[in-house]
Amino acid sequence: MCDRDFLLQEDKTESDQTTTNTNNFKCPEINLLINKIPTTALLDTGANVSCVAEKWVLENKHKLGHFEELPLTGVHIKTAVCEKSKRVSKILLLNVSVNGIETTLQLIMVPNLVHHVILGMDTIRIWKMELNFNKYTINLNINNNDILLKFDGSNYDGILCYLTNDNDDDYDDLSIYDENLNQENLTHNYDMYCTKDFPITPTLTTDTDLIKDTIYTNQRLNEEQKEQLTNLLTKYQNTFSDTPGLCNVYQHKLEIKDTTTFKQQSYPVPLIHQNAVMEEINRMETLGIIERSHSTFINPIIPVIKKSGEIRLCLDARKLNQLLIPDYECNRSVNELLGNACNAKWLTSIDLTASYWQIPLSQESRQYTGFQFRGKTYHYKVVPFGISTSQAALVHALDRVFADEVEDFTLIYVDDICVISSNFTDHLSHIETILNKLTKANMTVKFSKSTFCQSSIPFLGYTLTESGIQMDESKVQPILDFPTPTNRKQLKSFLGCINYYNKFIDHYSETIQPLFRLTSKKNKFIWTKEDDVTFAKIKSLFLKTNVLHHPDVTKTFFLQTDASDYAIGGHLYQLKDDGNKAAIVFLSRVLQPAEQRFTTTEKELLAIVYCLQKTRYLILGAKLKILTDNHAITFLKTCKLLNNRLTRWILAIQEYNFEIEHCKGTDNQTADTLSRITYPQSSPHLQQPQPDFIVSYIRKVVNPQLRKNFLELAKLQTEDPLLRIPYAILELGPESPLHERMSQKYMLNNGILYQKHRDNWLIVIPEVTVNLLIWECHHQYLHCGAKKCFNILQECFIFRNMGRRIRTTLATCDSCQRCKISQHPLHGLAKGITCTAKNDHLAIDLIGPLPTSVGNTKFILITIDIFTKFVKLYPIRSANTRTIINKLFGTHFIQYGQPKKIQSDNGTQFKSRAWIRKLEENGIIPIYSPVYYPCYNLAERPIKEVKRCLRTYCAQQHRNWARYIPDINNCLNETHHETTGFTPNELHLGQKDARFWERFITNPFIIDLPLERKIYLASQRIKDKQKKRADKLNQHHKVTTFKINDLVLVKSHPLSHALLGETSKLFEVYEGPFKIHRILGASTYIVSPPDKQQELGPYHVSALKKYINPIPEE
Repeated sequence: MCDRDFLLQEDKTESDQTTTNTNNFKCPEINLLINKIPTTALLDTGANVSCVAEKWVLENKHKLGHFEELPLTGVHIKTAVCEKSKRVSKILLLNVSVNGIETTLQLIMVPNLVHHVILGMDTIRIWKMELNFNKYTINLNINNNDILLKFDGSNYDGILCYLTNDNDDDYDDLSIYDENLNQENLTHNYDMYCTKDFPITPTLTTDTDLIKDTIYTNQRLNEEQKEQLTNLLTKYQNTFSDTPGLCNVYQHKLEIKDTTTFKQQSYPVPLIHQNAVMEEINRMETLGIIERSHSTFINPIIPVIKKSGEIRLCLDARKLNQLLIPDYECNRSVNELLGNACNAKWLTSIDLTASYWQIPLSQESRQYTGFQFRGKTYHYKVVPFGISTSQAALVHALDRVFADEVEDFTLIYVDDICVISSNFTDHLSHIETILNKLTKANMTVKFSKSTFCQSSIPFLGYTLTESGIQMDESKVQPILDFPTPTNRKQLKSFLGCINYYNKFIDHYSETIQPLFRLTSKKNKFIWTKEDDVTFAKIKSLFLKTNVLHHPDVTKTFFLQTDASDYAIGGHLYQLKDDGNKAAIVFLSRVLQPAEQRFTTTEKELLAIVYCLQKTRYLILGAKLKILTDNHAITFLKTCKLLNNRLTRWILAIQEYNFEIEHCKGTDNQTADTLSRITYPQSSPHLQQPQPDFIVSYIRKVVNPQLRKNFLELAKLQTEDPLLRIPYAILELGPESPLHERMSQKYMLNNGILYQKHRDNWLIVIPEVTVNLLIWECHHQYLHCGAKKCFNILQECFIFRNMGRRIRTTLATCDSCQRCKISQHPLHGLAKGITCTAKNDHLAIDLIGPLPTSVGNTKFILITIDIFTKFVKLYPIRSANTRTIINKLFGTHFIQYGQPKKIQSDNGTQFKSRAWIRKLEENGIIPIYSPVYYPCYNLAERPIKEVKRCLRTYCAQQHRNWARYIPDINNCLNETHHETTGFTPNELHLGQKDARFWERFITNPFIIDLPLERKIYLASQRIKDKQKKRADKLNQHHKVTTFKINDLVLVKSHPLSHALLGETSKLFEVYEGPFKIHRILGASTYIVSPPDKQQELGPYHVSALKKYINPIPEE
């Protein structure tokens, strides 16, 4: 039973059927109609599937009428005593009626069955049967109809339960005969899994003959080895199944940020596929993957049609994924796994069957995976494909299954399990360990996708062999068949495709450099013959069979590096016993423009740092020799005269156990080729000859189209709808009655129309040339403003609405919008923060770093209650998230209460996941000030006062600042606040402050107001102050608001970089454009890139600037 196969009662001969049925079989029976034919069905909890006798079907074939038959292949049925197994080939879809309630059942047709119909655990689960052996009744539910049946108690002998022992992972079978069995003792050492929550799903086992046929085709094994492997796999035959198992050592729980229900619109399913989708849903329900539900969380499903015509249902869980708290549990990186594949003489690949479906979901998590079809709601009982934490769930489960016992001989990535061994005997032992643990965990393996005892196997896009790692030929063929790119998108797709195998390609970055240049938007995409040659050369590199050898950590590693003007590279290898090199990995990358300006020594050291970082997982702790043809590198470990960059890099590589040796350039062929690159003449990296004097760098060439329009100006004037009338009248001369009147305003000279403006005759510009002329003047005079452009053009030209036309056109200039400082910053609607009680709203900030003071403190954590103005100052040693959380939750909130909201700036301490998670766990809402707008944070005002006090008392001894913090804190809380009219201690603590004169004299006539009255008066004063301030600001400033999807520019804050020759004064003032993504308040916005959903900000309206799409020149 623990193997979870199809277990059914079977008789030896037909003649014994009646005897067995009446005497030996003692399970409950129910009466039902099958296609309107009355019969009895046996309820057998020991059977995993429901079946119908082949003989009964043939005898009643004419009475049954029409019914659906579906073929089955590779399905095996085991008898209850496990003496032999039998193949079945058909499954019938029959109409069943119980107490007048009709439904449909899938019954497997089995020859020589002991009863007409056996209802197994699949039907018991679907009908939600409950057997009461005290009253001998059966409660079941068919299509939401409750049915109560009675059965003969004398027929009942025992029922099988599944239990797992905490101390032993093996299953035990227990028959319960006595209703007075001590349940406490039973459940003390065992965890019972209810079949309602964890159904025992049918398992289609792998045939023994199939195992033998597969193993005996393995040419690598001799006859004895084949027999050993066959016996081993046959022993775990029941673990090989096309039906997913159900892990019994781990349940996955979905952690949700927001439990607000949602219902996503379901996608329409084509009518031709609807029946197939319904059949797939019924199949999944039979397997225990899904079940009917009342979930209020509805996700859409997408039916995917396979080439074979089969339907696969996928859950579109994008909405659910937004609500899930991420689980970052994952496997080791691919490079790290491949680095552990040493001594891989024998290789086996084990593939889990529908791996995610083998991980059960906790009861409370299932509702979140709901979906609907034909108005019916279902949810998953196991981890579905498509949720963001499904991979983490599988990693957690396999960690529980294997623990750390298989780490030395397995490579596990998601559901791919690779077993590696140095000899056949160990390999069989390793395979058995894996299969044994999977069997105990109730998980299944897909035999058809698993391979055993091979010399090479595919793994994660590579081929693992005895000698090393190769490219997977099936993955290389699409690269060789890739068509010549015709645009930038196709080229990026090709480069992304080949980048996965860059470690196999010597001089990879050097080779792709000419094509890599075409991916930049700064360069126009023009495919040349040289690019064809490069494209063909890249493909030819994948025709070579490069083998990367497995590393041996007991031997010395050798790293050869070199650098050129435009790239760096390296080659990690070890020496074989015959003295030849065994390549482990090739490394290279293109230098960034700033890095290309490094000195030769800096580039050489950068190559070493880069290669060490990329191979750290292999060489850290091992003996390493670095070979370079640069003499300066060899004495870097002893040289003390280094610049800052070299010093940082030298410190970064000190953790490695290495020696640096010089080698000749001729001996450094692999890495040195990078410095011998010949770039085409069009390469932007070529050094241009420098002139002896400074010439104009701004292009003064006039737009060719404008030049052409000037030469054809007369023709364009006659074609212009507004100008052709005066042109025609003047061309007719005095013969036209309107000539005299028109000649007062217009004039023709050499075929060009002029218009009089004041005392000058100006050339009239036709509409088709206006934009060209405006933009050309704007560019020629260094992006001059509208007024200057108007004055320049008015010297010679005129056109309709000239001033307004120039203003509206130049307002759209992209460069001007980014680079010109706005003389009229935007202002939003002024509003105050509304608080009516203490601990409604807490503002926090940090001061520092300051000189190290008492207790090694360097920072001050400041908190202020927005309503009471109560301030607390905490000297702290470091300004990290953990320190702030400990101080607030461990001290401040305990003494003064927990707030509802916490406002802070956008520092990394307050944006970290730990900070946000801690606030969410305690029901506190985080609020962030706009980026680069400190006025929004009300903690800034007391910060200024704290700094003033520190300057006053610590001007001579800066390290004593921490000694004055308690006195400064008391002073801030014991003085009346201008807004509330009371001291913060009065409002927050409800206590009157002691004054220094009370030791000498007191005033008995002072009346102290009750605390409630003080709070009321303070609240009114705060509202009045905020209203007066808001009214004043709103009256004197124009209020600007933005709508969702409005385009804006955001004020940038670049930093100067002396080493790169960059200064913040010469960067663009604004960056963007961005679109308004969300509106947080009257003057605070979240923005995002136009083509992405990435949120940036929040930003205050004063940091934004409306962006106008440029008007084209033509």
